[in-house]
Amino acid sequence: MSLQHENQNIVKCRENLYLGNFQAINNRLTSDEITKGTGFDQNEVKILLIRAYLSQNKFNSANTEASKMEQNDLAKAAKNLITLSQKIHSGIVQPIISDNEILKIVENTQQLIENKLNFTKPTFIVLVGLIFLHVGNYEQAMNLFALHPQNIEWLV
Repeated sequence: MSLQHENQNIVKCRENLYLGNFQAINNRLTSDEITKGTGFDQNEVKILLIRAYLSQNKFNSANTEASKMEQNDLAKAAKNLITLSQKIHSGIVQPIISDNEILKIVENTQQLIENKLNFTKPTFIVLVGLIFLHVGNYEQAMNLFALHPQNIEWLV
């Protein structure tokens, strides 16, 4: 499988994510061509599935995909985003930044971005940027997104 073909699958799924066509993402990324194919970055595939599941409030499915990832900073950022999304969806009574569990997620995310090697990974930047956006730290999120201006997330 060529890298160009992989990129087209990933690009199409990102487009579908922003169009709200979550079932198309699920169908494409869970197909045998993707799951059993070589040359596909399975972490990238899982992150797109996680983001689609989160958009539908399917937290158990998102957690299942996160648990299948190799345990690295990208997986930790994904788990932080899932936990934050669940917390927000459950309805926060107090201001978001004064919630202890959310403060812990933000602290964990801050620790992840201390590893400057993660700045070279656009998918990692998207996840931590989304975390910072959700907690109202817009400046930090935009500074992170600016590291990879070729990504669609920068435009969003």
